Amino acid sequence: MDLKSAIKRYKDSLLPDLQDWALEVELISRRADDREDIEAAWESLAEDQRQTVRRADAVLISNAEQVAEFWRTDEVGFDRDRSGDIPLDHWWYWLDKIAEGVYPEKYLPTWAK
Repeated sequence: MDLKSAIKRYKDSLLPDLQDWALEVELISRRADDREDIEAAWESLAEDQRQTVRRADAVLISNAEQVAEFWRTDEVGFDRDRSGDIPLDHWWYWLDKIAEGVYPEKYLPTWAK
């Protein structure tokens, strides 16, 4: 895993706003993979990196309805449901549920509310 590249891809597709070019089935789902890698290394991130990710998180959550279309047609939702082991606090895998308004708010990051 190249953490700097994961942060750059995540940031570039979401900041300052969700980029139209990122709304392709496989491309947008890869941001969930990038966010998973970022989460795994969260404690090692510098504060400026964390702030960048938080801003990108807020954009992703605020665009959950638009992104959810791609979650429904790509393998993200299917893999998540099939594996059954994606925790609810890994909200980036649950954008379709966030868009539907059925995702437990307590699992959303405080900076995105």
